[in-house]
Amino acid sequence: MYFPFRYLFERQKVLMLFTAALQVVILILVANSYAEDTDGSSVVRLITPTEGAEIIEKKPSIQIMIEGPFSGLVVGLDGIDVTGMVDVSSQGLIYRPLQTLPPGMHVIYVGFYAQDGSVVEREFSFSSRHTKTFEQASSDNTLSATYTGVLKKPDDVDNQPYSRIDANLNSSTILKEKAWQYSLNTNIRFFDMSLPVYEPEKKGISLINYLLTGQYTGERSQFVAELGDVQVDESEYTVQGLAKRGGKVSFKFNDLAPLNDLTVNAFSVDSRQLYGYRSFSDGFAVEGDAKDHIMGISADAGFLSNKARFKTIYATGGEEGDSFGISSYGGDKKGDVLGFVLHTDFFEQKLKADAEAAFSKYDPDTSDNIKSERDKSYKLSVGGYSGDYSYGATYYYIGPEFAVIGNQGIQNNLEGIDLNGSARFDVHSVTLTLKRSNDNIAGDKLFAKTIKHEGGIDYTFSKFQHLPMGIGYQKTLADGKDEPDGSRPFEKNTDTFTGRINYMKDALNLGLQAGHSIEDDRTASGIDTYITTYSFTSAYTVEHFSVSPAITFNRTRIPSDNMRTDNYLANLHITGDMMRSNLNYDLYGSYNITRNNNGLGNNDVIDANFEITYMIAPKFLDFLNPAAGIRGQYIKSRNESEYTDITEDDEFIILLILETSMPFSI
Repeated sequence: MYFPFRYLFERQKVLMLFTAALQVVILILVANSYAEDTDGSSVVRLITPTEGAEIIEKKPSIQIMIEGPFSGLVVGLDGIDVTGMVDVSSQGLIYRPLQTLPPGMHVIYVGFYAQDGSVVEREFSFSSRHTKTFEQASSDNTLSATYTGVLKKPDDVDNQPYSRIDANLNSSTILKEKAWQYSLNTNIRFFDMSLPVYEPEKKGISLINYLLTGQYTGERSQFVAELGDVQVDESEYTVQGLAKRGGKVSFKFNDLAPLNDLTVNAFSVDSRQLYGYRSFSDGFAVEGDAKDHIMGISADAGFLSNKARFKTIYATGGEEGDSFGISSYGGDKKGDVLGFVLHTDFFEQKLKADAEAAFSKYDPDTSDNIKSERDKSYKLSVGGYSGDYSYGATYYYIGPEFAVIGNQGIQNNLEGIDLNGSARFDVHSVTLTLKRSNDNIAGDKLFAKTIKHEGGIDYTFSKFQHLPMGIGYQKTLADGKDEPDGSRPFEKNTDTFTGRINYMKDALNLGLQAGHSIEDDRTASGIDTYITTYSFTSAYTVEHFSVSPAITFNRTRIPSDNMRTDNYLANLHITGDMMRSNLNYDLYGSYNITRNNNGLGNNDVIDANFEITYMIAPKFLDFLNPAAGIRGQYIKSRNESEYTDITEDDEFIILLILETSMPFSI
C-alpha cells in the first residue's frame, strides 16, 4: 500500500503545480488585456482603410470605430489636427479630406477620454498612391474672384473705375513616379473694368505666367528642366536675379572622383520683360538669337569633401529697345561676360574665403560706330566666426566700363574695402565696421574722384530680458579730389549718433529710437546740416485684435540759410476679427505735418483707410467662401507754396467689395 499511495501523492502534487501555473497564465492574460484597454487597442478600430494597407485614392474616406462612451475627442492626420472636420455618427468617426493627400505613408492619431476618465490614445498607419501609373497625380487649385464697385467718389477722381472685376485661377499640377516628377504651375486671370487699359494689359482672359518643370532624382545624378517664367542666379558680377521668360536646364552628378559633385547649368531667356501669354505663336521664348535673348552656361564643382567649390560662368546676349517695366537710353545693346567663382571653408566656418573675377564686353548702343568696351571686376572676401566672435573683410574692384546684359544691379566704377567684426560678452554685444571706397577709379580728368571713409560702432545691452537697449555712432569722411576746373569742391564730415530701447512682454511691444547727425561742410560755402529724429513705435497683439500706433518727429536745420523744417508723422493701424472670425476689419490712418520757419512750404495731409469684410457663408457647399465688404479712403491735404496760394483737397471714396475663393483639388 505504500507505493500506490506515494504514487497518488506525486500525481496530486503535479496537478497542483499545473493548476498554479495555469492561474499565473490567466492573470498575465488578464493584465495584458487591461493594459491594451488603457492604450485603446481594444476599443478603437480602424475600419477603412485597413491598417498597414496601400490604397489607390487621392482623398480616401477614413472611418474609425470607438466602442463605448467617450469625450474630448482629438483626431490628427500626419500631424495636423482635423477634429473639426470629423463627422461623428453611429457608424463611428468619418473624415473626408477636402484636399488631395500626398502619396506615401500616413499616420492617423485618435485620442479621447474614456468613460472612467482615463486617457485613450491610438495611432494607425496606411499608405496611398494616386493612380496605378503615378504614385502622385494631383492638381491643387484656388479660384478667387473680386468685384469692386464705387459707392461714392468725387467727380474729379478719374483714375478710379466705377466697376472692376478680377478673377484668378492659381493651379499647381504634379505627376510623380519613383525618380521622375513633372509639375506645371500657372496663373490664369480674367480682368475687366469700366476704364480703358493699356498695353501690355488687356481685358478678358490671360495666362499671366506659367512654369513647366521636369526633374529626375537618382542616387548619383539629378536632372531639372524648366520652361516658362524662370529665374537665373549665377553670381554677383555675372547673372543674378534674372527673372525672364525662357528655359533652363541643370545636370548634377555625384561622386565623380576626384570631384564630390559636378553641376552643369544652361539657360536661354527672352531679354524683353514679357507680360502674359497671348497665343501659341508667342512660342516659349527659348528660341531666338543673341540680339533679343540672353543665353549662358555654367559649371560648378565641389572637391576636397566639398570644402572647396569652383564655378565658371559664361553669358551672352542682347536687348532690343524698351519692354514692359524696362526703359533704356540709346539703341540696342549687346554684351557677354565670363566669370569665375571660388569658395573655400577648410576650418568649419572659422575661416571662409570667397573670390570672384568677371570679364565683360559690352556695347550700350549697337547703332553707333563706337566699339564694345572691355572691362573687369573682382572681389575677395574672408570671414568666419567662432563662438561669440565673428569677423569679415572684403576687397572689391568694379571697372568703369564693366556692365552685364540683364544685370542692372551692378554699380560700376567703384573700388573699396569693407571690414567688420562683432563680439558678445554675456549681456554685452559690440559690432565694429570700417569702410573705404572711391569712384572714378580710372582717374578720368572730366570728373572728380570722391573718396569716402566710414567707421561705426554699435553696442547692445541685453541684461534685462524684456528691455533690450543699444547705442551707436558712425563717422563718415567724404572728400572730393582732382576736381575739374569750374566744378564745386566737395568735402563733408558727418557724425551720426543713435540710441534705442524696447520694452517687450507678452502682447505688448514698445520702442523708442533717437538719432542726431551733424554734417560738417568743410568747403568755403560752409553749408552745415543738422538732423534730429525721435520715433516712438508700439504694438499690442492678441488673438483677435492688434493695434499699432507710432509717432515720429524729424527736424532739419541749415544755419547758414537760416532754415528749419519740422516734420510730424502719426500712424495708427488696427486689425482684428470677431463673430467667430467671420467679420474682419483693417483700419489704417496717418497724419503728416510739415512746418518751415519761413512759413512757406507748409503742408498737412490726413490719409485714412478702412476695410470691413464679412464672410457670408464660410465653406458654402464645402468649398465656397463668399464675402462682402466695404473699403474706403479719405484724403485731406492743405499746402502752402511760395509761388501759389494755399491749396486744399478733400477726397472721400467708398467701394463695395464682393469676393469669393474656392480651393479645390483634382
